[in-house]
Amino acid sequence: MKNVLSFVKTHFRRIFWCMYSGLILVCLVLFSYKFINILNLSSLSGDDRFILLFSYVAKFLLTVFTISVVTIPFVIKIPIHKLFIFAGLGFGLFYMIFITPLSIPDGPYHYFSSLKLSNIITFNFNDTVKTNDLYISRFEGGHKNLPGGYLHLSDPLFWPQGDDVPQPASHGISYPVQILPQTIGLTLARLLGFNFIWKYHMGQLFNLMFFITCIYIAIKKIPFQKALVFSIALLPMTMQQASSFSYDCFINGLSILLVACIMQSIYKKDPISKSEIVWIAVITALLSPAKTIYYFLVFLVLLIPKERFAGKKSHLLSKLVMLGSGILTILIFNIPSFSTIASSEGRYYTLSYVLSNPITTFKMFFDSLEAMCDFYFYSALGQQLSGLTLYLPMTLINLFAVVLFLAGIKNKDESDVINIKQKSFIFVVSFVILGLVFLSLMLGFTPNTYDLIIGVQGRYFIPILLPLLLLLRNQAIVSLKSIDKYVLCFLFLLQFDVLWKILNLTVAKIFV
Repeated sequence: MKNVLSFVKTHFRRIFWCMYSGLILVCLVLFSYKFINILNLSSLSGDDRFILLFSYVAKFLLTVFTISVVTIPFVIKIPIHKLFIFAGLGFGLFYMIFITPLSIPDGPYHYFSSLKLSNIITFNFNDTVKTNDLYISRFEGGHKNLPGGYLHLSDPLFWPQGDDVPQPASHGISYPVQILPQTIGLTLARLLGFNFIWKYHMGQLFNLMFFITCIYIAIKKIPFQKALVFSIALLPMTMQQASSFSYDCFINGLSILLVACIMQSIYKKDPISKSEIVWIAVITALLSPAKTIYYFLVFLVLLIPKERFAGKKSHLLSKLVMLGSGILTILIFNIPSFSTIASSEGRYYTLSYVLSNPITTFKMFFDSLEAMCDFYFYSALGQQLSGLTLYLPMTLINLFAVVLFLAGIKNKDESDVINIKQKSFIFVVSFVILGLVFLSLMLGFTPNTYDLIIGVQGRYFIPILLPLLLLLRNQAIVSLKSIDKYVLCFLFLLQFDVLWKILNLTVAKIFV
């Protein structure tokens, strides 16, 4: 027995690569068998056959990728932030392809906003686009994931751009920075003459890379719970939004990065550096105009110990800079929207009503939270994907919640502790943002005859998931040794199951 163990230790890498290659070969044989069967099905139309063939090729690639990413932590000593690049980009690319274009909430408007900004970048001020920019007929299905969306993957990469047509209406670009990553990708694809589907995917890819960059830095900076940041970023809903045209990608990435930077500054022992202050101030300035309610995350800087500053003046000025950077950009970009909300009248609740009826307003908040808490929880994690029309099993989503809990367990070797006062303040900040989410949907969106606030979705709570889950960190439940790699491998397997189900549920529509 000792000789066997000694042999395994000595030749571990060779044994691993033999097993890995054998497993991939078995998968290749099984998927090839299915592939040949589909080719022999005479009852299928050409389009349906292509969709089925695509699904099996995609499943094979997904299987190979999952096997690879699950085994990496056990074979290679790789820092967790570098592992996220591989896992995030890989799973993100599958989401990018499997969730068909324009199917996410407000998908067409996000695309049209980027198209409008792309015109400005290329000095086209005529409010026109090419017909190829709007070749979207196969993808308009009322926020549903459509198997027809996969057909265009076989189109030639370069495609005639067509004639000039009027530019469609968009949500506007009052704050263009939040749609800049996807717009850069879209603009590059337009200049290269790509067809519509690859223009769209290029925009998605640049958005995804921006998100991965934010999370990579966040994992690197946060002093503890790195696996928790990793897990939040790899939730189904987070990944869907990150690999789309939605500016949720911008908001989620910067929110998580902001909290990570603040946590680093709270628990560092040496004097605070200028770079720390600049990081927090710049991220706050970028994030705040995108959705003003998330500006309040920066108030966590008040937890940074005053001992880290050179003196009272440095302490006051530094925190004013960090807090004030967001206010400055809000005043620059968001004043028009504030004036619209303040003056809105008619069939919706207004700010004057809220100020005149605080008790009734609070009751609406509480009743809405009580009535819809299950929806908020499961939709935040990703139980309903695409345009909230693609349903995943609740058991699967509950397992993601288990992953978040396990990733949040304190390791025995970690000395940093979040005390009661800090937890109380983090809770207050999170609760304020929670209330502002409801308030923002109550004003100008909820009809004044309704008793509950409508329009609130779980994805709006993703930016406060990290601070909320940090509240669970305690001294009572402690891991004697790190379980991060086991938790992350479990997370990868769950993502594999999610993507497999997305593909099956979408492809099954060709038989309906």
